[in-house]
Amino acid sequence: MQVHYFDAEPEYLENALLACMAAGLAVTCSDSLSLSGIYLRRGLADVLVVHKRSAGPSVDDLFRVAERHAPGLATVLLTDTVSWDLDRFSQLYPSLHAVLEDDVAPQVVAALVQSLHHRFVGAFVAEQAPSPRRFVPGDPPVFHSRRDAVPLLSTAA
Repeated sequence: MQVHYFDAEPEYLENALLACMAAGLAVTCSDSLSLSGIYLRRGLADVLVVHKRSAGPSVDDLFRVAERHAPGLATVLLTDTVSWDLDRFSQLYPSLHAVLEDDVAPQVVAALVQSLHHRFVGAFVAEQAPSPRRFVPGDPPVFHSRRDAVPLLSTAA
């Protein structure tokens, strides 16, 4: 799973990258709207994590690009006004899966992204058609042998 972080604070970004890599996630990061837009347009990210303090008023533009070009993308917003942003963005953008405080530990964000990954993989497995049943009661066993049982050791002296 590929995670893309949009943040301009190097210290938090470094800790977030280390937490995601420790969780086994592939991570890219950017503090540029144009570079993040390229990642989203080319489908190079499965989860987008955005710090609102870094994106400012352009967070709407970033979410619009995500909604238009990456329909299977999940987004996570880190903000200092959780209730206001949750009311505002959850109705506008269906890809928004979580709104968290902006000072949340990076390990919590990594765990959330892992849970999103398991949700997506579970949905993919559930969408696959069930395999046809190969065993029918009454059929001979798969490793059935028709030869007679021969003792391995001779008992004759």
